[in-house]
Amino acid sequence: HDMKLVPFDVVAVEKKVERSIMISENRGVKLKGTIDRIDRVCHNGRNTLRVVDYKTGGKTEKAPTTASLFIPGKQHPHYIFQACLYSYLLSHGTQQTILPALFFVNQASDEKYTPYLSVGGKELENFQEISTDFEAGLISLLEDIYNTEKKFVQTEERSFCTSCPFSIICKIS
Repeated sequence: HDMKLVPFDVVAVEKKVERSIMISENRGVKLKGTIDRIDRVCHNGRNTLRVVDYKTGGKTEKAPTTASLFIPGKQHPHYIFQACLYSYLLSHGTQQTILPALFFVNQASDEKYTPYLSVGGKELENFQEISTDFEAGLISLLEDIYNTEKKFVQTEERSFCTSCPFSIICKIS
């Protein structure tokens, strides 16, 4: 896939990014992440920053809408959410086109494979197209998490707990 984009520049690897956002009048939250790779590429004739997240397992996903990125459940497009969150963190203060990509190592040899995200039935060529809706969904999710009046409810999907570092606190067996 990269050979189709030559020449391109690798801007960063293992890039730590962070961003503070206000989720209410008196509460801010700092979000952090580490982006596997950032490239400067020409994609479909457009100069972009490509945010690459490598996956050694799993399979490609589709998100029917931006809002679906914030609906929990077994079918949640969590890889797409992660790539969009990294793009959101990187996009702060720039108008540059940001192209999120997921490189599934176990699928990369398939000619039909594309590393680009499908949101709303089409390839997401510029994160900025959904950034406003993504931020609204993210703020709503964080407001929910920080809402002390709302009772914590454990996930019904136990498979999520197998690699969760907080499973000891939840006492899920």
